[in-house]
Amino acid sequence: MAGNDLFCWMRDQQLKQRKRIDLYSLYKKGLDEGRFSSVLDAARYLCHHQAPCYYISPEQATLLIGRIIDGRGISDLSPSQRRMVIQLYYEYKRYLSLHPGTRNSRVRILNEIVDKPAPEFYMTEEAARKIIREENMKARRKAGW
Repeated sequence: MAGNDLFCWMRDQQLKQRKRIDLYSLYKKGLDEGRFSSVLDAARYLCHHQAPCYYISPEQATLLIGRIIDGRGISDLSPSQRRMVIQLYYEYKRYLSLHPGTRNSRVRILNEIVDKPAPEFYMTEEAARKIIREENMKARRKAGW
């Protein structure tokens, strides 16, 4: 792996881990509050819950939004990924309308946007269930079960 590829891979792994931690934290909080009674209910609720950020690097967001702007499309992405990129595109266009004449680069603008809260976690219920199950197993092993 080249230096830049390795950096991107490491950053992607950090974002994936942060997403897992944030999702599981919300799961535990929801359990304490009695919001759901099963992992299935929790996954359904959490995958559409507001997320602390977009869990995508500004560089990757820049590439994907560039594809939309250039007319190349994003049909190769999963439905949840497409929803996220389209939302980021709308946020990017909104930023440009609020800051006409900005000299900030697309990546700099998206660096601000991706760190803001996202409307949802942009994942399937199945993916959320899998994360919850895996994190529950880790917690049980850690507790000595």
